[in-house]
Amino acid sequence: MKAGRLIFVAFMLILSACVSKESIVIPPANPFNHPQLLNLSAQEIQAHGDTITFGENRKYTNDNIKIVYLQGSPFEIGYAHGKLLKKEIEDQAKFWVYTIKSRSLGTNIGINLMTERAKEVEKYIPSEYLEELHGISVGSNLDYDTVLMINALATTAKSFSGNGCTSFTFRDQKSNIIRSRNVDGPTSDFYIGTVIYIVKPDSGFGYFCINRPGWITCMTGMNEMGLTLGDHWLGGFRQKTWNKIPQNFLHRKVIQYSPTIDHAEEQFKQHTPYPISMYLVSSKNGAAVFEMANDKFARIDMEDGYLALSNHARVIHSTKWDGTVARLDQANEYLKRNLESMNVEMAIDLNRTEPISYSDDSTWNRHSVIFNSNDLNFWIAKPKEPQIAPACYGTYTGFNLLKELYGQSHDPDPPYFPAKDK
Repeated sequence: MKAGRLIFVAFMLILSACVSKESIVIPPANPFNHPQLLNLSAQEIQAHGDTITFGENRKYTNDNIKIVYLQGSPFEIGYAHGKLLKKEIEDQAKFWVYTIKSRSLGTNIGINLMTERAKEVEKYIPSEYLEELHGISVGSNLDYDTVLMINALATTAKSFSGNGCTSFTFRDQKSNIIRSRNVDGPTSDFYIGTVIYIVKPDSGFGYFCINRPGWITCMTGMNEMGLTLGDHWLGGFRQKTWNKIPQNFLHRKVIQYSPTIDHAEEQFKQHTPYPISMYLVSSKNGAAVFEMANDKFARIDMEDGYLALSNHARVIHSTKWDGTVARLDQANEYLKRNLESMNVEMAIDLNRTEPISYSDDSTWNRHSVIFNSNDLNFWIAKPKEPQIAPACYGTYTGFNLLKELYGQSHDPDPPYFPAKDK
């Protein structure tokens, strides 16, 4: 029996060795005609110092943070996304294909299955987002079915989705709603390649979000109404069906079209069975946690001036791990003890304490964001050297959403918070 197991393990290693990231080839874009394509294809990528432009869209960096500004119709946004991030999107696609093939013993079995599932859920995706995916495909010259497949994976391959996150929100002395969001995950290039998107769509609200190249979801973000969104992994449940709107597109729909927390709840409740996930949503007036899994749904509103969330539910029954309980207890105890004096700087200090800063041999803090829903300032910490220190130890660089979207309003005050002392 032991010898048989060794032979099986050796067989798996041989098959896995047949695939490498370097050997992955993504097919080119499918033939596609769109009324806007002729004018868009006549535009060219241009370099202006450290800024790359495509029409009114642009890519630039600020304190090692890659930022992409996109505007227009769904197809225009997708096409510019594909043009400005062609290399990054291709790298992400190769990473996912490599990951899926590795899990299916170096074969195309997993790729074929995930592609078939993506085509089945395509009918649940709003048409504007399908147009945007086509734009990404044509702009990056990458196969549309591959772009669709990787955007649907959080639902069609739930086991590939998961992270450790800590969020909290509080009302400061000026009655501003301040929200913190940390994203933690495995030490892989999947998390390293994140981009800050500033998006001004023709329909809905302008917003910023943090995403991976080629994705049109909202992993972390805030819209111009001050509504913030961030999802949290929830364990202990089995997804009953993946045949519904993929979770990534639901996130995008919420951030683009929700002016209030109640509107966000309505969006969540329109799409059942619910994804297995949790969300902390804040606005200019308050905050709420949403817990959902299949047919279960619960809402916890902010009371006593603060609210926190880690990776276990408190209303619907869920598995609780020591780490998630420790992070939630730490946030609640700190906020309760310091509520009268809480401000952005203290929120950053809380993020930098263990276990919220969350770093070990396999899991690291990938990005950390502080939002002010009232004046639309936000500060982002992203590691200059991933796998050296958690992102929350780095400099928190400031932005103002209205200034990024419309060139109006003020610079964030302060413009940054310094890195943690060694």
